Formats: sequence, structure tokens, C-alpha cells
Amino acid sequence: MENTTTPANPAETVSVPTIVDGKEDTPDKADLAGIPSDEKVDDDKAIALKPDHDPDAAWGVKTHKNGGEEVYYGYQESTLVQVPQGDDAADLEPRLIVRCEVTAASEDIVDVSLSLLDRLKFAATDLIVDRHYSYKAAKRWRDKLVTRGIDQHLDLRKDEQGFTELQHMRWAAGWPHCPATPDVHASIPRPGPSATKEQEKKFLKDIKARRAWAFRRVTSPDTRGCARWECPAVAGSIGCPLRAGSIDAAITLGLPIVEDAPDPASPDFPTCCSQRSVTIKPGKLRKLMQPHYWGSELWQKIYNMRTYVEGTYGNRKNRSTEDLTRGYFRVTGLALVNIATSFAAVSYNLRILRNWHERTGLGDPTHPLLQAQPENHGFIYLTKEQAEQIADQHKPEPTDTNATTSKGAA
Repeated sequence: MENTTTPANPAETVSVPTIVDGKEDTPDKADLAGIPSDEKVDDDKAIALKPDHDPDAAWGVKTHKNGGEEVYYGYQESTLVQVPQGDDAADLEPRLIVRCEVTAASEDIVDVSLSLLDRLKFAATDLIVDRHYSYKAAKRWRDKLVTRGIDQHLDLRKDEQGFTELQHMRWAAGWPHCPATPDVHASIPRPGPSATKEQEKKFLKDIKARRAWAFRRVTSPDTRGCARWECPAVAGSIGCPLRAGSIDAAITLGLPIVEDAPDPASPDFPTCCSQRSVTIKPGKLRKLMQPHYWGSELWQKIYNMRTYVEGTYGNRKNRSTEDLTRGYFRVTGLALVNIATSFAAVSYNLRILRNWHERTGLGDPTHPLLQAQPENHGFIYLTKEQAEQIADQHKPEPTDTNATTSKGAA
């Protein structure tokens, strides 16, 4: 699922790319004009701010390509795109927009996103979301998905790195880890789009090293994130002096070993160190919980399919396709903007559907939407002679001068 921005009035706004993350805010117009609040501006140099011509649009904030924040005036589009279930199924179905809706830029995205999911003709089981959604409280977003039987797959923001202590366990990326997990594994920033192969390999190596200290999930989390987890030493990914035989196995397999285990005689000895498995209630930490360990190869394989959603925006903005850019439409108001963007989505779907059918041969060849487009789309180019002939056939009737004069005299 993705969230993008749509300008409200081409004369006054800036067309902007897909939102990766951001926060809801309504900036001061002086800030938008670039005028510091404590700076005096001469009258002859003052910047005139035009009034808002679209009553339904609003100011919003998006993430710029350079990572900073950028304000814009207009709308945002929430979009659901069907993605393949694995590489083997990449071309079994066309990558179509199954639901989309435009809302004001300042509107919260939770209600519209849940509404889109509820209006699907089929039950969704997995949802790949951008980082905008991880701003939402668990009870408003993550829990609502769980009640619908949907697992979300999400990325971490920069401020979501590091360990959080809960019941002596060290939580990172929505996953509990051994109390003795070294601090060096606290933050593992994910490489950006321009990362080298070496940086990507190092990231996977660091993720694998931290995952060895992670608890193994035994049961699926419920609506409140409650689940049963197994100690990593019992699961066989590390060695610990509190787990008989685990150190010898770790030495043989070259696995990490706990060097400073908690004291069993201590009054606050962790329950997770005395039991084979433990039931954990994560509270607010459940917000980042997802089926696969963040950063792992399996997680990346699934999350990278979000590019199918991003691709629909770039594809529709292409000037050789739908050309959904500044000046695409000259209407205002939420209803008309939704209609205009929906037409663009329909055009995109028809084009993608036909291209998929021609490329793969899949789909019902008798389906009306898969029929070849007629060469004549309702207009033809005329030669000069044809144009003159048609003009002669439609010459206006000669004017009756006497009748006109008589009428005028009367």
C-alpha cells in the first residue's frame, strides 16, 4: 500500500513524487514562503501568497528525495496494487491498481486505507506498506489489520532503531532478543537505494549476527501482539551457560556464546532465562511486529515488491502514457479530483492489462477488455482537399438581405 501526493491547482502548486514517509502537519504560510518569523521584510520585497482556490485541498508534508521534509498544497492518493506471490508467479497476474482514493493532504490515512481494504472483492492476507504507516499507533492501524486477518510488512524509520528493554528482554525491530544481546547489535541502518554490493552484504551480515540472539516465535501474535517465544539458546542459535549443552553445541557450530549471563540467585532473574519459552505481551512495541525478521533476506524479498506500487505512480506520470502531471486537469474539489485521477487509473489498468495479455498470452482472449484497440478512435486526419470538400458541404445558407432590412426598419 502506498501514499502519494496530487497537486490541487496546477497554477499554484508543485507536483511531487511518492511519499515514503512523513508526518501530518499544517505549516504556517510564512514558513512556506521561506520567510523567517523573526526577520523583517521590506514591503517592496514581500512575497505575495495566493489564497487557496480549492476549498477541499489542504497543506501537507512529504519526504523530499534528499531525505528532508517538503510542504505542498493539494491532495494525497492512497493506492492498493496487486503484487505477485513470489518470483515464480511474477507474470501470472497483471499488476493492476485494485483500489485508490484521493483525500486532502492533511487527512489521516488510516480510515481511508482500511476502507480501501474493506472494499476489496477478495480477502487480503498480506499488506506491504510504506514508512508513513509506522507513525500510526498500534491500536489504530496494526491491530485493525490483525482483526481483518492481514499481516503487514514494513520498513523501519531512522528513529525506530536501537534496543528497548521489556521484561529484561531487548526489543529491536519489533522482535525480542536475549537479555545478554551485545550493544553493538542495537542499530543496523538499512542501506539506501544507491548502496554498493559490499554495503548490502555487510547489512545482511549484521542482521544475521543480531538475529542469532533473537527469540524464536512459537505462536502467532494475537490482536494485542501477545505470543509465545522460545529462548534463542534453547532454539539452538546461541550458547548460554544457563542452558545445558548449548555452549558445546555453539562451539562446534561457531555460534555466539553468552559471556555474562544473568545470576539465577538474583531477585530479578529474568523469567525468559528460566523457562524454555515464555508468553510476552509487547504493549506498544507490537506496532513494528511483522511475520519475518526485519532486514532478513526473506523480508527483503517480500518488501522489495513494494516497487510495483511505486511503479504505478511513475508510470501514470510518464508523459507518453497517462501524463498525470501538473496541468493534467483543471478542476477543483475532492469529488472532481477523485474522478480525474480515477480515469487515469482506469486508463493505466487497461494499458497494463492488454500489455500483459500480449506478452504472456494469459487471460481470456474473448474478454472485451482484451480485444485489440480499433485503429479509428473517433477522428481521422484530413487532406487539404477533403477538408475543402467538407467545408463546401457545410456552407451556411445565404442571408436574406431584404428580410433583415425590413426587420430592422420595423
